[in-house]
Amino acid sequence: MTSAKNFKKALTGVELSSSQLAMVRVHYGAPDRRITMSRLAEAVGYKNYRAANLQYGKLGKQIGRFLSEEPDYRNADGSPVWLFMLAEGWKSASSGEWEWQMWPELAQALEELNLVG
Repeated sequence: MTSAKNFKKALTGVELSSSQLAMVRVHYGAPDRRITMSRLAEAVGYKNYRAANLQYGKLGKQIGRFLSEEPDYRNADGSPVWLFMLAEGWKSASSGEWEWQMWPELAQALEELNLVG
């Protein structure tokens, strides 16, 4: 995973939409910085997790492309799962939903850039 320094470069080098910034802030503020896409979608006003996946994945891709990095985790077709640029993810045994825990380096970069309260 990338360093806080590289996350800072990326966050200042890519154009964050207002919804992406809202999502990052909600994720940062979640207990243990861990959240499902359903909860994230609800918190920022999306109808369902698909919209949150799309927007958050786009942000992960923007950051990855800016840094010339790709996450190790892949879809069945071999394409990168860009959310892994922002967080570690796993499927919850209890809910069946994916849970995402923000990388500590991303959290540190957000703090140092004063993007979170």
